Amino acid sequence: AVRKRMAYYEDLGCSPTPANNCDRKNCFFDETCLWAIPRRGGLGCWAAGISEACRFCGFDDYEPCPKSFDCEGVCRAWTLEQSAWCSKNYGADCPKPQREGATEPEEQQPSGDVGFGPWREKPAASRWVTWGSGDQSGWPW
Repeated sequence: AVRKRMAYYEDLGCSPTPANNCDRKNCFFDETCLWAIPRRGGLGCWAAGISEACRFCGFDDYEPCPKSFDCEGVCRAWTLEQSAWCSKNYGADCPKPQREGATEPEEQQPSGDVGFGPWREKPAASRWVTWGSGDQSGWPW
């Protein structure tokens, strides 16, 4: 999946990682440019005429370039934020860790509490991440 997405972005001319490849100005792949009503009124979409999904960023009146991550290397060393970003943008899914006694968020405990394994004290801050979640229906993969 990762190579397929990388090839797609390369053919398109921009990727989720901002780069100065749109007439030597920063741009990135922004799926919101493909919405019926693009975010920010479409300001920056069609960057340098490359693609509807390429958006200028980081100069003039354009919004700052978004944070991006390197999706190479050992995924177990990635932060949750990096893992979620790499999964969403490149399909780089890292298997979630299996801990003895850990339970999935939807699993009910006998007391009726939702189970979070050893992290039950702070469920909102420690839920398992569902990799690959989110609407990707308009994407070619």
